[in-house]
Amino acid sequence: MLVISWAAQHGRSASLAAELGGRDVYLMKGILNRRTAVFRYLRATYLSHREIRKTRPGAVILMLPPFPALVVLLCLARIYGFELYLDCHSGVFNDPKWEWARRPTLALAKLSCGVIVTNRELEAEIRERGFQVLVIDDPPLRSLPARPRDSEFGTVLFPCSYSSDEPVDQVQDAARKSPSLRFILTGDAPPGVVKQAPRNVFFTGWLTAEQYSESLINAQVVLALTIRPLTMQRAGYEAMAYGKALVTAESTVLQSYFQDAAVYVNPMSGESIREGILKAVRNAQHYEREILRLYEKKCEIFERQIDPLRRRLAQSTSV
Repeated sequence: MLVISWAAQHGRSASLAAELGGRDVYLMKGILNRRTAVFRYLRATYLSHREIRKTRPGAVILMLPPFPALVVLLCLARIYGFELYLDCHSGVFNDPKWEWARRPTLALAKLSCGVIVTNRELEAEIRERGFQVLVIDDPPLRSLPARPRDSEFGTVLFPCSYSSDEPVDQVQDAARKSPSLRFILTGDAPPGVVKQAPRNVFFTGWLTAEQYSESLINAQVVLALTIRPLTMQRAGYEAMAYGKALVTAESTVLQSYFQDAAVYVNPMSGESIREGILKAVRNAQHYEREILRLYEKKCEIFERQIDPLRRRLAQSTSV
């Protein structure tokens, strides 16, 4: 079984593959823009075909978006006879970049063997269109390093890809108003973002898995922020697994998931973010205890969510 992503790497895809006994495959590298899109999608098409022809999987889970990946994998499923399941992230429904592809994505998705979404709100939106849907949270992170007793006081980690839904300017505004705190932003930041940053903001560039894990261990507070109302936050799952005080957006989706174990802020307001961070710093031990309790509960829920998909995949690979 393969979990295919037309991306350089994705934590959810890696975790799903590990939980389901499959292998995660990434077929898109480098920065995607209008100048490189056609070449990179053609290359991903070739690599998808090569991987399927070589491994002949019984089943494939495909991360969406992007839309071209759906077209290619449906064609390959017809040719090679594997079952295709679609892991539809919120970008399918609310990313302006893929708005043009929403209707064709949902039309073609009916040709797949099943649709997976990350939360109940997305399930409600897609089920009313006639789909059978599985809701599966991000798998709980396993085999974590021992959590140190003392984090770096006042260190705020913002895992960032600089995508359009991340309130980077507002976080920098919060940092500017909080000179006693140290803000760490991961990922390859655009030059304009770096130029505007106050002195207490530091950019890590791209991190290996080990380096990123170390950043989580050292942080006192983790920011998991998005301006899109239906989007879950991988950084929130990571904060939960590492037992870190979490500050996240006040959307219904995130409040429903993290309950009383996080601080909620308006992601469009630097002042709201600043106040939320200060609250998390002042009450860090309380939020650490609450989020670790939530982690145990979510592990149990995840096992119930993933079991129907495990059974389906077991049937497809035993044929």
